[in-house]
Amino acid sequence: MKNTILYIAVIIVTVFGCKSENSMDNKPSKFIESDKFIQIVYDINVLEGGLENFNMNQFEFKDTAMQLYKGLFEKHGITYKTFKKNQDYYILTDQYKEITQKAADIASYELEQLKDITPIKNLSLVQFTQLLELDDLKTFIEINDTISSFQEKLDSILNFYRINPSNLDQVTIDSLSFEVNIAKMRKRSNPFTREEKSVFKSKKNE
Repeated sequence: MKNTILYIAVIIVTVFGCKSENSMDNKPSKFIESDKFIQIVYDINVLEGGLENFNMNQFEFKDTAMQLYKGLFEKHGITYKTFKKNQDYYILTDQYKEITQKAADIASYELEQLKDITPIKNLSLVQFTQLLELDDLKTFIEINDTISSFQEKLDSILNFYRINPSNLDQVTIDSLSFEVNIAKMRKRSNPFTREEKSVFKSKKNE
């Protein structure tokens, strides 16, 4: 963990090729007010937390980090140079500790709001087939025709269950989990027309 965080810190400095100033008595010309700077620090912490979960080699990691940091600074309408000068200012005026604490408080608050959210549930082929059979939709998705693609059929099925969300109770899956599973299925071929059904999680592994 510590090595990853250190590596991220090296990336943000080397990618944007800027050096911090040794001293700064006055505010930067492009000054970022503390409330906005707290949000930027929070977003950086979220970004770095996500990067720690990426399974990539060093070169892919660096390229991904560069693009994400670039997008973050563009989102806030600043450059890395502007961020670094403001960071130096807040550090040298003994305000940075308070800023990072407030950013951490935002993260703690948001985690508290998410604690009761039910984790996304994977939908097995057995469950999906059962659901379609119960609602007389199995034949619709099994037919291999040239009129509607598998993805278009998924759109129709998704719309049906958006209108009738209570039907998902038949296989004990919530609406959000169903939508996430349908989104995954869109990227694959119709499993009902192929022997390989690896798009679905095996029921015995649930």
